[in-house]
Amino acid sequence: MANVKLSDKIGVLGEDKSDLSDLNVNVWSLASSVVLVAITAWILTTIMMQLVLTGNRLLISSLTKDEIFSTNNLTFLGIIVGVACIRSVLYQFSWFKDACGDGASGALNHFKNTYSKSVSIRKLLNQTFKHGTFLVAIKRVVVTVMTLGVGGSGGIEGPAIPVGQHIGSGFAKLFKVKDILWLRILEMCGISSAITTLLHAPLTGAIFSLELVFGCKFVYRILTLALLSSLIAFILSNHILDAESLFVIHQHSVHYTPFEYLMVVIVTVFASIPSGIGLLFIFSLIRKLYSGLPVITHAPIGALICATVAILMYHFFDISPHHLLGVGEETISGLFEHVGEDVMYSNWIMLTAIVVIKIFLVGFTVVSGGSAGLLVPAMFVGAMSSSALFYLLMSLNWLPVIQGLHALFLITGVASSLIIVLDLPIATVIFVGELFGVSYIPPCIIAVAIARSIAAVLKK
Repeated sequence: MANVKLSDKIGVLGEDKSDLSDLNVNVWSLASSVVLVAITAWILTTIMMQLVLTGNRLLISSLTKDEIFSTNNLTFLGIIVGVACIRSVLYQFSWFKDACGDGASGALNHFKNTYSKSVSIRKLLNQTFKHGTFLVAIKRVVVTVMTLGVGGSGGIEGPAIPVGQHIGSGFAKLFKVKDILWLRILEMCGISSAITTLLHAPLTGAIFSLELVFGCKFVYRILTLALLSSLIAFILSNHILDAESLFVIHQHSVHYTPFEYLMVVIVTVFASIPSGIGLLFIFSLIRKLYSGLPVITHAPIGALICATVAILMYHFFDISPHHLLGVGEETISGLFEHVGEDVMYSNWIMLTAIVVIKIFLVGFTVVSGGSAGLLVPAMFVGAMSSSALFYLLMSLNWLPVIQGLHALFLITGVASSLIIVLDLPIATVIFVGELFGVSYIPPCIIAVAIARSIAAVLKK
C-alpha cells in the first residue's frame, strides 16, 4: 500500500524533535480548526462512500448469470470501460495526477518530507498549500467514485487518507498556519475523521492517523486531538447516517485454550502470510505487465479485465460479482453472519479461487491508476484465506467442533493480513479489539507479532 520503509522513517525522525516542541497556537484557533477539519472530512468522505456503495449496488446487481452477452452485461462493460477511458485521459494532465493510485503512498511520502532537514519550514508549507488543498480532496473523491462506484475492485479507506490529509492542509492554509506541527495535526485530524467515518471505529481512526502521520513516534499529547476528530465523525455518523458496526459476531470467552492459540499460529503462517505476501507479489507482477504498455491504455485495460472476469465467473462458476468487484465488505460480513446459507461460504476451493481472483482484480484496478485502497482488500484476503483453511481442515476431519473456532480463524486472518499490507501494528490490534471485541485482542497480538516478523524477512 505504501512504499516507505521503516528504516526510512527512523532515519528521518530519529533526530527530529519538532513533534515535542511547544505549539504556539491559542486554544480557540486550535480547537476550531480541528472541529472544522473533522466535520468537513466527514461530509466529503460520507459523500464519497455513499456514491461508491450506491453505484456498486446498482451496477453490479444488474449483471445477469444466464447470458454472457446480455444487454445488462454489455451495458455494465460499456460503463466501466468508458469511465476508465475518461480517467485515463484525465491522468494525462499534470494537475490530475495527484488524484490517482491508492493515495496512502503519496500521503506517507508527504509526511516523511515534513521532517526533511534540507527544506525550510516556510518552503515546505508553501509547497503544501500550493499542491495540496481542498481541490485535491475533491478530485480524489471524483476519481474514487469513477473507479469503485462503477465496478472497480478495492477499498475506500485508501483514498480517504488523502481526502482527509488535503482537507487538513486546506484549513491550514485558511488559518495561515506557520507551524509545521499544527499542519501535521490538522492533516492527522482529517485522516482520523475520514477513517472513522468509513470504519465506524473512533479509536482505530485516531490511532491509525497518529501512526501514519508521525511515523515511529507515538505522540500522546497529540492523540487527544485525533480522538476529538474521530469522536466528531463517530457522532455525526451515528445521528445522521444511523451507522452501525461493520461486522456483528458472537463474543469469545477471554479464556483461550492452548489448542486455540496453536490454531492462531497455524492460520497466520499457512493462510494469512501467504495470501498477504501474495497480494504484494501480484501487485508487483501487474506493474511489470503494465510497464511495457502505453500509460493511456492502463485504466481501460484494467477495467475491461475486471468486468470480463466478473461476468465469466458469474456465468460459468456461479460466483456472484459482488464477491469480486466493489469494496468486498458484504462478502466479509457473509463469512461472519451467513455461513451455511450460501454454499460458497463453506467451499474451501471456491473461497481460495475468490481470494486469487480478487487479488488480481484489485491489482489491475489500483496499478492501472484507479483510486482504490488496500485496507479492506487485505481484510478480505485474510478472512477468505483463513476461512478456506478452516473448511479444508474440517473436510479432512483434522479439526474438532468447537464453538467460535471459525470466527477465531477469520479474525486471525484479518489481523495478520492487515499487518502485512499496512504495517501499522498498534492500529491493527486496536482495530480488531474495537471492531470484533476486546476478547479477540490476545490472539490478534500473537498473529500480528508472527506475521510482522516473518513478513519482514520475506520482504527482504
